[in-house]
Amino acid sequence: MNPEVKKIGNKLFDKVELASHKVELTVVSDLEKLLNEIKSLNAPISQNIDKLTNLDKLLKDEKELSKNNLNKLNSAYEKAVVLVDKLKQTSKELGIDIPLIKTATNELDGAAEDFVDLNGVLKRI
Repeated sequence: MNPEVKKIGNKLFDKVELASHKVELTVVSDLEKLLNEIKSLNAPISQNIDKLTNLDKLLKDEKELSKNNLNKLNSAYEKAVVLVDKLKQTSKELGIDIPLIKTATNELDGAAEDFVDLNGVLKRI
């Protein structure tokens, strides 16, 4: 092979090698930028995970507490309905007006609405 052709070939080969290294450096630089971006985005995501985990636990605790309160409300409600019915019967037999009956009926109506509302919320979560 002609020494001049060999010399040109070597120079071309050197340029190809340099171009290859330049591409590799660009890839490394781009990757480093992306890794830094990922690292900076990961901190808020970790905070989101912690907050959502805490909210999940709080929600489960509140749901359990609400179920317990609903059970207690239901039990008290049923007992109160029986007593109101007895008072209504007594009031009718005696022919007298017992103001507590109206108050109790209003309270029981409100409690029934709350029961239905809270029960609906609990079914959604």
